[in-house]
Amino acid sequence: MAAGGHDETVTQTAIVLRARRTATWTASVCSGSIILAASGVLDGKRATSHWAALPVLKTFGVEPVGDERIVHQGDVVTCAGVSAGIDLGLWLAALMWRELLKPAALKAGTLLLWDQAIKKVRARK
Repeated sequence: MAAGGHDETVTQTAIVLRARRTATWTASVCSGSIILAASGVLDGKRATSHWAALPVLKTFGVEPVGDERIVHQGDVVTCAGVSAGIDLGLWLAALMWRELLKPAALKAGTLLLWDQAIKKVRARK
């Protein structure tokens, strides 16, 4: 839970909702899922958290998941604890890398490299 009481949580939920408007992913590590739940981001979703915070998720109408390190629901990802946060970071990095390897991105990158190579050759003349 956020330190500083109710006002602190309200501020954090507003920040989450504002950032979420333009974010590709909304992710939480450990009990950060409580702030996502308080923001309404986890409404009707499954989510995980630190084992001690799982009952709190239920009070927000979230389906707590205690036996998965990472729970992926659409563009929202939660992870169980701080060490699971490392797994989450690697998982997100793999997804982003896979996106870069799509044919359209590869084609654009290849064309850019060819364009740069041709410019260098022409500049030598």
